[in-house]
Amino acid sequence: MEIFAKLESWDYLAAAMLLFSAWLLLGGIGRLQKSDPERVDAKKLRIRACGGLVAGALYLACRYLQL
Repeated sequence: MEIFAKLESWDYLAAAMLLFSAWLLLGGIGRLQKSDPERVDAKKLRIRACGGLVAGALYLACRYLQL
């Protein structure tokens, strides 16, 4: 439980962004598009999900690997 004592709110936010972006890329975009194809732009959403995935991963890597 020592690791939870060292976590900050930004770490939780980055982890949540990383998980949500991964979910979108692994099938969430398709589910959203099935529910309302007129309002969901899959290409824009895929680009933003990739950006969120990269940003979350880089933040966590820099924070814990001291890059």
